[in-house]
Amino acid sequence: AARIGFRHTDLFASVSMLAAGPLDQDFKGPRAVADPTLRQRILDTVYGGDIAIFREQSPSQIAKAQASSIRSELLLRVIVGSEDFTAPDNRAFHQHLTQLDIPHEYQELVGVGHEAPRILSSPGDVNWRFYRAALANALPEN
Repeated sequence: AARIGFRHTDLFASVSMLAAGPLDQDFKGPRAVADPTLRQRILDTVYGGDIAIFREQSPSQIAKAQASSIRSELLLRVIVGSEDFTAPDNRAFHQHLTQLDIPHEYQELVGVGHEAPRILSSPGDVNWRFYRAALANALPEN
């Protein structure tokens, strides 16, 4: 979502990142380590085998390059579970966005792992509040 949305703020009003995985700058998360052949196949197929190209395509680098348009154009949120293997990278990304002065909502759901259904059904109005705000300008007035 971030790779596309950050580059095309003229086409998107919001970006929602739920337990975002491509924030691992070294592409050495548990799934990549568990299956090195899959990791290498993805690097070869998508990034020409070059980890530097993978890093250039990271949401962190794109956010840095597009900070001005992201600041003025996008509603952005990052949600991750506190027990998710992607949590450390999501926390670092939150800090990166803060340093770039990019407004965003960051929420860490206590006790939740890498489980999209639990994130999407989290208590309170976390998801609907975001979607209402994201779609507010797209919906016709009554």
